[in-house]
Amino acid sequence: VRTMLTRTHTSNAQFMLLCLLRLLHILGNLEQAGVVVHTMTHSWPMLMVWGVVFAICVTFFGNIASIFFGSKLESFSTLTLAVTETMKMTFEVGTELSELEDADEEQALIFYGCFMFISTLLLLNIFLAILMDAYATISVATARRLEAQGAREVGMTRHIRAMTGLLLGVLDAAQR
Repeated sequence: VRTMLTRTHTSNAQFMLLCLLRLLHILGNLEQAGVVVHTMTHSWPMLMVWGVVFAICVTFFGNIASIFFGSKLESFSTLTLAVTETMKMTFEVGTELSELEDADEEQALIFYGCFMFISTLLLLNIFLAILMDAYATISVATARRLEAQGAREVGMTRHIRAMTGLLLGVLDAAQR
């Protein structure tokens, strides 16, 4: 039964992944949503590097938190719990400064200040910079593609007008 449940969960995960990829494919073909999808796919390599750096920083601060507060707070008692709580703190849904201060005020201020500076100001802003850079690149490429498409359409319109004029001239000459 456990094997069957594992297979079912794996199948569900694979199905969800396929649905997500299909959705991204559909959105990629739409004009405005395509820019967003192309931005995400263009920035993927840099986001992977950023993710590794982010994971290292969160693990580092989780280890520090476990050392500083592990004996006093249950949420930092093991390295796994400390890293999980530190990740939550990044998005401000985890332990707050007041809870850390109850355990040890001096260490709490140093830890929380350094962690918030590194995680919020540096890491999250780098994440946004990667996305903004990719968005700018994709936007310029999209604008160039649309300009080229517009130029082709103008050229085709001129060609059609010239052909129409030629045909009208031939028909006019044939009638005389």
